[in-house]
Amino acid sequence: MAEEIKDGLLSGYLRFARFKKVIPHISGNKLLDIGCDEGYIIPYLPKGVEYLGIERDTNLLNKAKRKYPKYNFIQMDVTTDTIKQIEPKSFDTILMIAVIEHMAQPIDILDKLRSILNEKGRNIITSPAKKSHNLLVLLSRIGLARNDKHEHESYIDNAMVTRLFAPGKFKLMLHKTFQFGMNQLWVLEKDG
Repeated sequence: MAEEIKDGLLSGYLRFARFKKVIPHISGNKLLDIGCDEGYIIPYLPKGVEYLGIERDTNLLNKAKRKYPKYNFIQMDVTTDTIKQIEPKSFDTILMIAVIEHMAQPIDILDKLRSILNEKGRNIITSPAKKSHNLLVLLSRIGLARNDKHEHESYIDNAMVTRLFAPGKFKLMLHKTFQFGMNQLWVLEKDG
């Protein structure tokens, strides 16, 4: 049986730091939050946003549904195959906050997500930098970070993401690091 996911003492601060970087880049009013966890970002969203949260962990999803009953949530493990279940061109913004590093084929998934974005839709991603691994493991072990923060399939970097920058794919609107270079932010806009 998998260990229950538990927050560490700094988890709320770390989440808020990511949200603070992400919120200014949300575009439009139809929002998909992949890896929504317990719906932590909902209180920070602009008014009037149509929100859909996707989460693969049943316990986290049930907590989100209880906390935010007016919002929509579905259970799904997002893969290149399951993306086909989502209506094409149905979102203005897709959020992937500290989730893509947990996916087995992150760049392939990003490429497939273009199909569910509206014209000029945005994909906003945060992901820890590879150099943060040892620190995340330490913080997790001593109870300062969430106990799943070091369980990554892979670390993505800007060189990997640039494979998506081509006519008809994505344009890079922004890439920057934050938290002393330990975390990264990408804002990609659908091109065509």
